[in-house]
Amino acid sequence: METDDWRRVRRLHQSGVSIKGIARELGMARNTVRKALAATDPPADGRRQRPSALDPLEPRIAALLQRDPDLPATEIARRLGWEGSMTTLRTRVRRLRDANAPAAGDGGRLPAEVTSLVGRREQLQEIRRLLGTTRLVTLTGGGGIGKTRLAVAVAARLRRSHGDDVRLVELAALRDPTLLAQTIVDQLGLGHHDGSLRSHREILEEHLGARDSLLVLDNCEHLLPACAELVRHLLRAAPGLRVLCTSRQALGLDGEHLLVVPPLGLGDTDAPAVALFAERAAAVVPGFTADGPTTVAIGRICRHLDGVPLAIELAATQLRLLSVDDLERRLADRMFLLTATGRHGPERHRSLQAAMDWSRELCSPLERRVWARASVFAGGFDLAAAEAVLHGVDPAAVFEAVGGLVDKSILRREEHDGRVRFRMLEPIAEAGFAQLDVDEREDARRRHLAWCVGLAGGLTAEWAGPAQEDWYRRIRLEHANLRSALEFAIGDGRDPRAAQVLTGRPWFLWAILSLTEHRLWLTRALALDASPTPERARALGTFGLVTTMQGDRDAAREPLAEAERIGRELGDPLAVAWAVHGRGLTAFFSGEFGPARELLLAARSAYEEHGAPPDQVGALDVHLGLLGVFDTDFAWAQAQFERVALRSEGCGERWLLAYATAGLAFGDLAREELDRAGERALAGLRAISGFHDAIGVSLTLDLLAWVEAGRGDSGRAAVLFGAASGSWRSFGEQLYGSDHWIAERERFEGRVRSDLGASAFGEAFDRGVAMPRDRTLALALRTNEAASADGTGRAGDGAGVALTAREADVAELVAEGLTNRDIAERLGVSRRTVDGHVSNALRKLGFERRALLAVWASRSRITR
Repeated sequence: METDDWRRVRRLHQSGVSIKGIARELGMARNTVRKALAATDPPADGRRQRPSALDPLEPRIAALLQRDPDLPATEIARRLGWEGSMTTLRTRVRRLRDANAPAAGDGGRLPAEVTSLVGRREQLQEIRRLLGTTRLVTLTGGGGIGKTRLAVAVAARLRRSHGDDVRLVELAALRDPTLLAQTIVDQLGLGHHDGSLRSHREILEEHLGARDSLLVLDNCEHLLPACAELVRHLLRAAPGLRVLCTSRQALGLDGEHLLVVPPLGLGDTDAPAVALFAERAAAVVPGFTADGPTTVAIGRICRHLDGVPLAIELAATQLRLLSVDDLERRLADRMFLLTATGRHGPERHRSLQAAMDWSRELCSPLERRVWARASVFAGGFDLAAAEAVLHGVDPAAVFEAVGGLVDKSILRREEHDGRVRFRMLEPIAEAGFAQLDVDEREDARRRHLAWCVGLAGGLTAEWAGPAQEDWYRRIRLEHANLRSALEFAIGDGRDPRAAQVLTGRPWFLWAILSLTEHRLWLTRALALDASPTPERARALGTFGLVTTMQGDRDAAREPLAEAERIGRELGDPLAVAWAVHGRGLTAFFSGEFGPARELLLAARSAYEEHGAPPDQVGALDVHLGLLGVFDTDFAWAQAQFERVALRSEGCGERWLLAYATAGLAFGDLAREELDRAGERALAGLRAISGFHDAIGVSLTLDLLAWVEAGRGDSGRAAVLFGAASGSWRSFGEQLYGSDHWIAERERFEGRVRSDLGASAFGEAFDRGVAMPRDRTLALALRTNEAASADGTGRAGDGAGVALTAREADVAELVAEGLTNRDIAERLGVSRRTVDGHVSNALRKLGFERRALLAVWASRSRITR
């Protein structure tokens, strides 16, 4: 069996297909399927595969599938002009489609490999060997040498046996080093953390400290001091952690092993560099084949380019316009010009520069301008964004120029949730930005900032409506651009008002990005300029709301007072009402229910009189409803939530509706209508989990725990209490820091602790605290395998499964919190042996995650 077949067997099995179904689907014996499922690691590809006429077409097939994963083989054949065996083509399409499909629950954490990795077998083996003996490996080399591609390939191969403990964090779009740890926390799905409580670094240390993990940090060079400091702390705190970095410079840490990524091999006609050129050429020129003389010419081209992969790929795209001989001749002229003009430096830098210069030379004047101006975007852009930074250019011309840059491989086309975007590799973006003079750079950045401000305006205007989910996805995609715009606006105090608009107008931005980051940018924007402007009043009010939500009411009071004062001075009743709304919420969470109701009702009157946006009105009604629940005015509370529900259902809004649904569940719980409370709590959590809203998730998890405690399901309630506590702690105080809310939780928690006993409660609570967000939500919503983590699920609960004695021993040690490395030392065996036992136990029990094995072993021990 080959690696691809092994991977397809396991993917189908993870999707719930039976062994019999897999055998029928793949045309293999059932015993072969069983052997593949029993194998911990993929089989070594020892045999040299026979070449196929489809091999040079594979990159084009992969590109077509990335644009449209459901494209049928017949349509692919038509586009390729394929006249060979359709069975062969269908097999190849199915393999590529399977390889690019995300594994269950992986969230697309590793990018799909849409082109093959050529000529890197030795480096792959060496990196894997180094990661087995050292904990920090840094791949170094110049731009375009292939560091990222190599790191992703290593991560993908290690993930076959290590699963979710292999994670990639892309840093190219990050410019602010103070956001490094938070960016990693976000990409690991650990929630959002406030530095005044637990720092992001501490959260990472705690999460990684109990795991055998590989963390890949890509593009560290522009954040070198911050990366070095963070990696040093993480390696010290997490003995099972290994780190693979890509950087143009070493981190400079003790124990760091540097591996300089070399250019692709040159030499004879089957050299890796020649193979890469031929493969990429076949992707852009249908029917391209490299015969003897052509191969020799390609070899000379690759030597001119010194084997630099990006330079070779850029050159290969020019075969749309030139023959191989013309390409070689023009490239030789370009290399001579670079040397003659004194642009020496390392050979590979000149090679890449030659490819860049030549690509620019082949671009039209407008394509060059688009290339240069689009380099200001971080993390990608769409056509409308490109038009915004190219003021005065006909949109049709921009469209044509972008298409030309895609054809020349300057831009890469991507699709996210049906939205087409474009991005440049870092070396290409750097080359474009270098073409702008000082004034052009300033102008391009200002237009980029104005585009982001406009984006925030559209978000604010349409958030409470049918386009809410589209806006949520769009702003998530534009996160890096918003950061870049804020850095520009705040840097040297360029545009304080724009910074305050970006952070203050969309007050709910924390529900899309994070509460912590929202507070960070608000703090910086407000520190720029204290002029009493409408923008400052709004941002101060938003700052007061954010800090109140975190339970930091002391930090909220003065900004709210200033916001109200500025609003009155400017005659801006909505600014005043926004500040009064914040003051009312602060009073509510302080337990001052009477003053809170007066303030919130005063704010609502002003909202209604002066036409406040519906999202503010809805949020105020939710806060009034929650106040009514805790003030035991249940009928009045229900009326507030029903106002929100009626308004949201009428316009297709979901976010506030989730809060209103949870609010109604709190009322049901207070009236001891537990079944209805449970149904509504689940509906609220299901809706809020579609957003990046840590507050809403924390609140509904707590609510579910209270409901399960009321029902007497103490085991499930204990895990949910832990999950809710960990979620609140990730961004602020427990339950808004409200003594009344916390007392109510303690009442339900006391029942569960009394029922289970302190030891069992503590164990279940700790399991909940340790769960990542996706697993917590699966548990709470009783979906798939995670529903069995508290013993309530049906799928994959391990019932009736017999482990071997050694597998059971290993499972017990996993439940004690030991890493595979620790278990190997305890049992006196190799770590690889332990890896195999864990994988076999997971397979037999029907679990995909190590944490579920720990829960199963704990429960098995209790019942025994």
